[in-house]
Order: sequence, then C-alpha cells, then structure tokens
Amino acid sequence: MFMVTAAEIALQRSIPLQALDTYIELAKTTGDPRFAQRALEISINSQQIDKALISARLWRKLAPSSVDARQTLSFLLTLQGN
Repeated sequence: MFMVTAAEIALQRSIPLQALDTYIELAKTTGDPRFAQRALEISINSQQIDKALISARLWRKLAPSSVDARQTLSFLLTLQGN
C-alpha cells in the first residue's frame, strides 16, 4: 500500500516516470493486472510510448482474457506500425 501511495504522490508532484516505474514493478511483483493498467494510463498521459507498450504487454499477460487489454495492445502496436 505504501508503494501505491508513494506513486500517486509522485504523480501529484509531477514526477510521472517515478510513478510509472513503481506501478510496473508492482504489477510484476504482485501479478495484479490493475497495476499494469494504471501504468499504461500514466505512460500514455506522460507520452512515454515505449513504457506504454511495456505496460500494455504486461497487462495483457496478467489478464489474458481481458478484451480491453488485448485491444489496447493491438492499438499501440498498430500505432508503432507493427
């Protein structure tokens, strides 16, 4: 819970990359797809396309039956020309 609070404080203080890295790490360590989804939101808002792809892939991996995760990853890959 501390890491989530710290990440949200980082966002409020305009430090999105710190928050983004925290959410990606939380998703990896907990296996909770909601953290990957939040990382994706932050990466898109902060225009970090590489991190958005990482987050979308992680979200898709952690929630393989999620239509939203699948569509988001497909959309980002299309934007990248893949």
